[in-house]
Amino acid sequence: MISSLTQPHIHRTAVLQSLSFGLSLLDALANPYTVTQARELLQDRIKNRITNFLSLCRSKIYSELNNPYRELLRSAGYTWERLEDEVYLNGLEPTLSQMAEAGVYLDINEFKGKKPIIRKGLTIQLAASDLDMVTGPSVPLESSGSSGIKMKSPIGIDGLRLQASHLPLVIDAFQAQNLPVVLYYPMPSTPGIVHLISFTLAGAKPVAWFSQVPVMPWWRDDVGRKLATLISAAVLRGIHLPWPRFADIRYPASLAIWIKKHCPRGALVATFPGSALRLLSAANSEGIDLPPISFILGGEPITERKRTILEEDRHRVCPWFGTVETGRISLGCFSPEMADDMHLLNDRLAVADRPRIVDDTGIERRVLLFTSVLPSMYKLLLNVETGDTGVKESRSCGCPLDTLGLKLHLHSVRSFEKLTLEGMTYVIDSLLSLTEDILPTKCGGTSADYQFQEEEDIDGITRLVVLVNPAIDIDEDLLKDIVLDSLEKLVPIITSMAELLACADSIVVRREVPQMADSGKILAYQRREKVKGI
Repeated sequence: MISSLTQPHIHRTAVLQSLSFGLSLLDALANPYTVTQARELLQDRIKNRITNFLSLCRSKIYSELNNPYRELLRSAGYTWERLEDEVYLNGLEPTLSQMAEAGVYLDINEFKGKKPIIRKGLTIQLAASDLDMVTGPSVPLESSGSSGIKMKSPIGIDGLRLQASHLPLVIDAFQAQNLPVVLYYPMPSTPGIVHLISFTLAGAKPVAWFSQVPVMPWWRDDVGRKLATLISAAVLRGIHLPWPRFADIRYPASLAIWIKKHCPRGALVATFPGSALRLLSAANSEGIDLPPISFILGGEPITERKRTILEEDRHRVCPWFGTVETGRISLGCFSPEMADDMHLLNDRLAVADRPRIVDDTGIERRVLLFTSVLPSMYKLLLNVETGDTGVKESRSCGCPLDTLGLKLHLHSVRSFEKLTLEGMTYVIDSLLSLTEDILPTKCGGTSADYQFQEEEDIDGITRLVVLVNPAIDIDEDLLKDIVLDSLEKLVPIITSMAELLACADSIVVRREVPQMADSGKILAYQRREKVKGI
């Protein structure tokens, strides 16, 4: 127990750290990146990525006696001299692939501390903070903990600037330097605040922020108070940041009207794919001829149908991919061969993969492994799974990002660990409690009578379909309420998950016998890539 004498000291320290972080953030916001700076930074990092990687390994792994990676490397026979020689001789990615084969990697459950790392007689149990690299004032970003364990990734000013340093390059590739930036993210939520800061650091301060759910008074929650403090303090530095306003996710006509009125030459809109689709749908229903929009979209995969619908009427799409633990991983290609064709940000990350079976289907998949190259990354990663599969390939596409040196592409990226609806994520394994316990207990039947499927409808909207055996006598609205209530308890965010999903009509009940997988099992969850009329 912390003594009463110690508690005031801890409180004072936290206040001073928060004040230091806030002042440093304001200084950074007042000195945003230019396109030239962003380009030079990227090219310098790419040029020195091997040197940066080896320096990071030497200072953070080999020089730290208790670093878990040091034990993994030792167990696999990777002395400092061997690692250095092989990276210079074979290249970074080939060396990482060889290391993974030798057991130097962390699967998603090892990374999150859900199970110990066991290799050749070696056993290591990671703690949540063992891989943190931020040492100065920071704020925590929290990832999904719906399977029981939440991960907090501290991010400092350097991390925020790293997150923002690629944005001028995207805006330049869009040729959208003079277009207003509009955010469409829920408030309160981490994505909205992080992107408000990131775009401002990138010299593209948003002119408006719309929220898919009603914006509660700022003084009612901690996130709102922090946002109010940031906006008020920024004004004193001559930086005017927008307050979030409401644009109903079910029918965001107010956002369409605002863009038509205030952005006659077009806009750059950062949001989720589902929200972008609903914006265009509302505009079409209202007969609003929107100006060309450049969409920057993350939070859920971009499929062929989603991209086709969004680009039908002069609009453009740049998907991006990232996680709380890694920050931004990749940016959309501007000469894409696939709907989600993206360039790996290889100035800050390296990627390898390894084959493994990730679910009960018994099918072997290529699981992506990511490695930190820069010390300003939030976490120290060395062949770490993020819970995603995908295809990586090196090719020259000739787009603006390719000419800057981003040659490695990722596509067909899908999570085997998380499900995303309307930009909100939760761990797929958590659906087991619904199918095996909650729904049978409250609605009758057994776990074989229920199944979840992620489906994309004819309008490109992704929904969570609950298959229910027709023999089960249950009111469908009651079943929806049970699922929504359970999902809200599983997601560690302030924005009401149930409210957002209910407004978006994201949960659909279908009277159908659950489908059996090729393995002969009835899985709690299945992803369906084909379009289904709902």
